[in-house]
Amino acid sequence: MCNIFVNIDMLEQASQQLVNMLKTSSNDASLQSHLANTYMQQSFLLSYYPNKRAAFLKAEEATNAINQARIQDPKNQNFQRTFYRTLAYQLMLLDKNKTSERVKDVLSYIDNQGFSNTTLINIQIGVINYLINRELLSEAEIHLLKLESNPDFIERISDTNKIENNSILIKINLIKAKLAEDKIAKQKFCQATINTIEKNNNGDKSIKRTYPLIQAYTCLNKESEVGTIKSKLIELGITNFEL
Repeated sequence: MCNIFVNIDMLEQASQQLVNMLKTSSNDASLQSHLANTYMQQSFLLSYYPNKRAAFLKAEEATNAINQARIQDPKNQNFQRTFYRTLAYQLMLLDKNKTSERVKDVLSYIDNQGFSNTTLINIQIGVINYLINRELLSEAEIHLLKLESNPDFIERISDTNKIENNSILIKINLIKAKLAEDKIAKQKFCQATINTIEKNNNGDKSIKRTYPLIQAYTCLNKESEVGTIKSKLIELGITNFEL
C-alpha cells in the first residue's frame, strides 16, 4: 500500500509549483485546471481521515481554481463539469451540521445534463452524499432513483470491464447500504460492494480500493477478515470505517 503522507507531500509540492507558474501566467486556464486537479487529489486522500476539515479546504481551493479556468474559457464544457464536480465534492465534505445554498446551483446544472459522463455521475453522487450527511434521506433516495433510472446512466454503467464504472458501482452500493431500511438490506449492499471490489481486484492495493472494502466488511461485522489491511490504515491515522 502506498504511503499516503508521501503522496500528499508530493501533491503539495506540485500545487506550489503550479501556483508559482500562475504568478507569471495568471490567465492560463490550463494551469488553473491542473491546479484544481492537484488540489482535488489532495482532498481525496485527506478525506479518508476522520476529521474532514483539511479535505474540505483543499476541495474549496480546487473549486476556486477551476472556477478561474471556466471564467477564462466559459465555452469549455470540461471546465464546467469539473467545476460542479469539485463543488459537489466540497459540499459533501462540509460539516454535517451545516448546509449550503450552493447545492441548488449544482442541482440546477445537473437538471440540464444527462449521465453519460463519469464526471456528471459523480456530481450526482456528491449531491446524494451531501443529503445523506444531513439525514435528508427521502431527498437522497429521489436523486438516487433519478440517477439509476436515467437511460444514459444505464448504458454507461453496463460496461463492467471499465474501472471507472466499477468505482461508481462501489459508491452506489455504499449509498444504498446507508439508505437501507433494515439490517438485511444493508448487509446485502455491503456484500455487493465486496463482490464488486474483489471481482475486479487486479492486484490493486490502493487506498481507493481498500478503504471501501474495509467499510463493507465492517458493515458485516467481519472486519477481522481484512485485519492486516485495516491495521496498516490505522497506523496512518485512518481510523473511521463506518459507512
